[in-house]
Amino acid sequence: LNFFHSQKFGQFDLVAGGYMFADESYRKGENEQRLRLNANTRYRFKNIEGLSAGANFNHMQTDGTLFFLWKNDTTGAFLPATNTLSDYTTYRTTIDPFVTYVNNHGGSHKIRTRWFNTTNENNTSQNSTADVYYGEYQYQQHFKNNLTLTGGLVEQATKVRSELYGDHNGNQLGVYVQGDYKWKRLTLSAGGRAEQYRIDGKSDSWQPVFRGGLNVHALKETYVRASVGQGYRYPSIAEKFVLT
Repeated sequence: LNFFHSQKFGQFDLVAGGYMFADESYRKGENEQRLRLNANTRYRFKNIEGLSAGANFNHMQTDGTLFFLWKNDTTGAFLPATNTLSDYTTYRTTIDPFVTYVNNHGGSHKIRTRWFNTTNENNTSQNSTADVYYGEYQYQQHFKNNLTLTGGLVEQATKVRSELYGDHNGNQLGVYVQGDYKWKRLTLSAGGRAEQYRIDGKSDSWQPVFRGGLNVHALKETYVRASVGQGYRYPSIAEKFVLT
């Protein structure tokens, strides 16, 4: 079951919704129930043209019993082995405040933030709670010669408290820039990003990555695209410290 509603109240925009789900599994003893609520808000300032602010909200609770291991691989494939069913409740919550300003000279400022909480509760002594705090500032400028430049700063802080892999604190910093240029039927894109990760006070070195691409409008509805990019992957706290 789900519902959705959107409405404008003058300068204020509201979107709200909800979702319910229940699953009685074909595997004995396993089930799951989910409930989610969400809302998006935005206020467009009348006295300052191009300025808007708001916050988005999403919360989901899941309750269930997990089928971890079968009794045997023939007649007992859909039956749980002894003591392998686990009961759990999980919560996922995000709150995303933001501010956007678009001026009359082709420029835009965006501030995007987030608080993200995950809480896992179960009867197997593997509870965990994590809070993630995210902040980003981005500036974009459109020039009259079909050039667009985008740049920004990002920081993300993580706080984990877990029976499964201990208590840890992490931090990620990032800075990025990208240029997009359109000439006749050709669009070129190139950019770079540098990132640094830190867990429990131990910092990794700054890691640069680059990307580039092109898009050719060959025929009326035919496009040829090509791109190349790099990525840098740092292990999550769970991957570094899990013990079970």
